[in-house]
Amino acid sequence: MRYNKKIETTPNVEIINYSGGLGYASSPKNELAQRVLTWFVGEPKFYIKPDAEITRIRGLIKVVATQDPEWVLKLAVYARNYMNLRTAPLFILVEALDTPAKRLVRPYIPAIIQRADEIPEALAMFVSRNGDIGKQGKASLPNQFKLGLADAYNNFDEYGFGKYKENDKVVSQSDAIRIIHPKARTEVQNSLFSAIRHDTVPAPDTWEVIVSKFGSNKTSWEMSIPKMGYMAKLRNLKNFLEQRVDIDTVVKHITNEKAIKNSRQFPYRFYSAYKMVDAMVNVDPFSKAQTLKALNEAMNKSVENIPRLEGKTAIFVDLSGSMNDQVSKMSDITMKQIASVMAASANRFCDNAIIGMFADRLAVAIPKTNDILLLAEEIMRTNVGGSTMGYLTIQYLLRERIEVDRVMIFTDMQMYGGDISDLWNQYRTVINPKAKLYCFDLHGYGQLSFPTNDYSVLTISGFSDKVFEAIPILEGGIDKVIMHIDSTIVERRDYEEEI
Repeated sequence: MRYNKKIETTPNVEIINYSGGLGYASSPKNELAQRVLTWFVGEPKFYIKPDAEITRIRGLIKVVATQDPEWVLKLAVYARNYMNLRTAPLFILVEALDTPAKRLVRPYIPAIIQRADEIPEALAMFVSRNGDIGKQGKASLPNQFKLGLADAYNNFDEYGFGKYKENDKVVSQSDAIRIIHPKARTEVQNSLFSAIRHDTVPAPDTWEVIVSKFGSNKTSWEMSIPKMGYMAKLRNLKNFLEQRVDIDTVVKHITNEKAIKNSRQFPYRFYSAYKMVDAMVNVDPFSKAQTLKALNEAMNKSVENIPRLEGKTAIFVDLSGSMNDQVSKMSDITMKQIASVMAASANRFCDNAIIGMFADRLAVAIPKTNDILLLAEEIMRTNVGGSTMGYLTIQYLLRERIEVDRVMIFTDMQMYGGDISDLWNQYRTVINPKAKLYCFDLHGYGQLSFPTNDYSVLTISGFSDKVFEAIPILEGGIDKVIMHIDSTIVERRDYEEEI
């Protein structure tokens, strides 16, 4: 496997980003964290082909694992458990097997694998990278990898394996258990492992089974609702409305504050559902209106548990052409929509804020509403051109001598036309030396617009439910992200049993 030889860049070296603007090379560890935490594996990005992104991340894993083997595995645990990513942590795990981290993987695997179907998925990644295993090919599983996957089998019961037993995969559940040979700890587990081997694990009584058995109709969906979790209800609103289902219980659950908090859904999820429902025709108008109101209410409640940010905050949204890129092939939501919803969400928990939109030019507005949906739509309607003149944001604050405690910029980081870092240094020198700047890298290209040793600036990658909650913790700069990953602890024990 060939790795990108240019990845061992020195932090803070000036580079030219994909738009031709000035940027800074991140350290391998920082860049790897940024790329991984915003990575939708295999999805094209506006400037980068998927194979180039995979090659870059693969090379970074090799470099970082050579320097700090265990940190790479901690990053995988962090990405899975803190940022709720699925595929990227498995990719890191498999790539780590070709680095000095190989001998350390066992205790980390049960912390990375959180669903039963991730065991065969990890094996499928290994096969994709290394070829067939055993008699069918020349590849062999590293012992620590095999032992760690065997440990992971103890995380799941019959329900977990029954729910995720799809066999139309490169590696099925039945294939996986034959390859791994986990040792059962109890008679019940022994029976379960036998059922997995023979593909006789019964399908659990889930809403998916009900709909599959009885078809998509009013009766089956009403039977399914009590068995659905929060996210399932959110995703099936279209089906409920199309089949004229009584949605009173669904609406009650969607707007329940405790349920919203436990669901870990970020406002853009509700926004996506809102746009889908709003576009529907030939459905009961009263149910549609009830659903839209519930989604708007849930959207606003979803940020109520985020700690309030005191003082003055300047929020800026990138509305340039590249922000029209979709989040993934599976989503109709664009980076521009996410940026606008995030900015409107930030406005809701900031004590005092102004919002600016930038591209060719900058437009600054005083928010007249605290409603996330209304404000996000207002942001998106603003026409400021198609370029990415990010420097206009700090230039405006500097020119008008506006003192703020913090600046938030929601962008894909492809800013050009002026040195925003130099302007920020001027701002802190002339206006407020204590000001902080949070640059939300929504697309994770891995390039920075500021030097990594500027501790007044924190580049935050991603748009999960944890992004805003992390701000009070991350006030110290990008090193705080690394420290969070460094502090990852996994259960360690004396392994007496081998396969």
